[in-house]
Amino acid sequence: MLDDQEAPFGFVVFCLVIGVFLIAIPWHALWGTNFLLGYSPVLKRVALNKFVRGAVSGLGVIDVALGLAAFARLLRPVRSVTTASINSPSGNSPSGNPSSSNPPSGEPPAGPSE
Repeated sequence: MLDDQEAPFGFVVFCLVIGVFLIAIPWHALWGTNFLLGYSPVLKRVALNKFVRGAVSGLGVIDVALGLAAFARLLRPVRSVTTASINSPSGNSPSGNPSSSNPPSGEPPAGPSE
């Protein structure tokens, strides 16, 4: 079983392998010699249609794009919170402007005083 750090890489590899398979297999000789197509001439005619082959290959292209997008997200560094915004004594943002709409976490929003 994959742990939390390996699972995203497994997803990327899965998407890329399935995508390449879906792109290539409709144009290979195995696509037309599938034994399941021998049982139904209508299904064989549909499966050998170039539009259907193109649609299956298009799903493969989408799958490869999904895998590449997931890989790009893995390469992007995680943004860290700056210490200036955490250590600010008055709850102001690092630029010096008060941030009344976004209070620091853990503190309730400032309301009218009674």
